Amino acid sequence: CDEPPWQSPIAPHHVQLVPIAHLPNTVTLPEPTALEFHKYLDALKRCFSEKLDKDILVYERYMALRGRGGNHCFVAALPVSREEGRRAGETFHEHAKKAGVEFEVLPVCPTYESRRHMVQQRVGHSEYLLVILPDGGALLQMMGKGQNLNFAREVIASLVGKPERQDWKACCMSKEDEQSSFEKFKSIFSSYDIMN
Repeated sequence: CDEPPWQSPIAPHHVQLVPIAHLPNTVTLPEPTALEFHKYLDALKRCFSEKLDKDILVYERYMALRGRGGNHCFVAALPVSREEGRRAGETFHEHAKKAGVEFEVLPVCPTYESRRHMVQQRVGHSEYLLVILPDGGALLQMMGKGQNLNFAREVIASLVGKPERQDWKACCMSKEDEQSSFEKFKSIFSSYDIMN
């Protein structure tokens, strides 16, 4: 698993978690990869809390990219203030209502693995958006044709007060800024990195 800072971050330390193996989503990860993946999420959660005094907000969007050679697992994690973390679920529901879509509220699960199995039972091979809230609960939305692929990013940009960061294309960083962002992230995360 790799955790590079995102090239078009909503906020500092916004990262992607990408399994090295080419797999479409987290529910299809083999057990060893899923375990490593969840260790990284735990490490990020501790890092954001201890180093930044922030909560972690995680989202995964799975869309089958037919005709484009398949797709790669896409999970993003970013630090949000404690207040933003408390408002995250409500903010997602408000935006979903305006968009005419709904989320299923998933209960807090004792482990990431139990949540992964719960999601797997609900989605099967369907496309979905999963938001893992700072309190451990989660929101699940089955995605359909014509649905806004940028929905989660738009909601989170609104939540953190950066609506100008909704469109990832408008947020692309120069190679120098990208390297600087990576170095800053590495400086706070290195002692939490499970590979160290």
